[in-house]
Amino acid sequence: TGPSSDSDSPVSSGYVIPSLAAGNYTITVTSANGTTATTAATVLYLPVHNTTANTYHPTIQAAIDAASDEDDIFLCAGTYTENATTSTGLNTGKRLSFTGATDISGAPISIINGSLYLNDNDVQTITNVRFKSDGVASNHLVQLKNTNGLTFTNCIFDGDNNLADVVNGINHISGPNGNSDIEVNNCKFIDGIYVGIGSRFTGLTVQNTLFDNIKSGINHQSADNVLVEDCTFNLNGGSSYGVRFGSNPDIA
Repeated sequence: TGPSSDSDSPVSSGYVIPSLAAGNYTITVTSANGTTATTAATVLYLPVHNTTANTYHPTIQAAIDAASDEDDIFLCAGTYTENATTSTGLNTGKRLSFTGATDISGAPISIINGSLYLNDNDVQTITNVRFKSDGVASNHLVQLKNTNGLTFTNCIFDGDNNLADVVNGINHISGPNGNSDIEVNNCKFIDGIYVGIGSRFTGLTVQNTLFDNIKSGINHQSADNVLVEDCTFNLNGGSSYGVRFGSNPDIA
C-alpha cells in the first residue's frame, strides 16, 4: 500500500509490481500457511540521467551539482519547474551538455518551466529542450555568461504569451571571458518572447530558425561575425525588428 497499490496470489520469486508512483510503500507478504511479513520501501522518481556517469537525479539542479565537466545530461519527457544554474562562482561554472526527449514528430517534450543559467559552459550543446516562461518578469529563459562555443539544436523558447514580462529567449550577461561562437540551429522563439536572442556575442550563427508571435528577433549589439540564414520572422510587438545590429557590423 502507498500512493498506488497492487496485489496478487499466488506469487513466485521475482514478482514485479509495475508502474508504481513515487513515494513510500508498505509491502506485506503472506505465506501459504498464513504467516505474514511486512517491510517498507521507497520508490524514487529520478527523471534526469547523467549518461556519462550513469547516475539518476530528481531535478536538473541536482544533476548539475553532482556532475563533472564534459558530462552529458539527459532530461526525460516531462516538465521541470526550476531555475537551474551551472555556475559554481562569480565567473566559473561546469561545462555540461543537455539533451531532451522528443515526440514521434521530433518536437521537444522535455520542458524547463523557468530558466537555465550557464556560466563558463564552453564547447557544449543543448538539444531537444523546450524552455517555457514561468511568468516571472525578466526571468530570461537561457542566460549565458563567459560561454564560448555553445550550440542549440531543435530547441523551443516559449514566452507563454507573457510579452509584458520582458523575457528574452537567449540572453547575454557580460563577463570577463565574454560570450562567443554561439550557434542556434533549427529552433523556435515563439508566443510572447520579448527578444529572441539578446546578445553581445562575438560570433553568432542562426540558421533554419523561426521567430513567431514575439516582439523582436535578434538584438545583436556588438555585431561581430554574424550569420543569419534561412530564418523566418513573424513579429507582433511595437517597435519590432527582425535583426538589429550595433555599429560597424560584420554580417552575412
